[in-house]
Amino acid sequence: MADELDLSGAVDMLKNMLSNEEGQQQIQNIVSMLGGENQAEQPKKTNDPDNIEMIMKLQKVMSIVNDAENSRQAAFLRSLAPLLKPERRDKLNKAVRLLGMGKAIEVLKQT
Repeated sequence: MADELDLSGAVDMLKNMLSNEEGQQQIQNIVSMLGGENQAEQPKKTNDPDNIEMIMKLQKVMSIVNDAENSRQAAFLRSLAPLLKPERRDKLNKAVRLLGMGKAIEVLKQT
C-alpha cells in the first residue's frame, strides 16, 4: 500500500515536470549528470540507497520517455503537424508528450 502511494506521488511529480519546458530541462540536466556529462559541475552524491534507487528509476523512466518521443508513432504524429492549424499543433505536441508519459507510467507500475 505504501508503495502505491509512493508510485502515485512519483507519477504526479513526473507529470508536473513533463508538463512544462522548465521541468523537462531539469530532468534532462539530472539525466545528463547521471550519464557522466559535466562531471566537474556534478554535485556531491549522497550514499542514501533510497535516493540512489530513485535516481536510477528516474533515469530509466526518462530514457523510456525519450525513446517513446522518438518512436515511429511520435514521428507519424509530428509528420501531420504541417497540415494542422497552430492550435491543433499544440495539441499534437501534447499528444506526443502523453505518448511518452504512457510509457513512463507503464514502467513505474512494473517497478
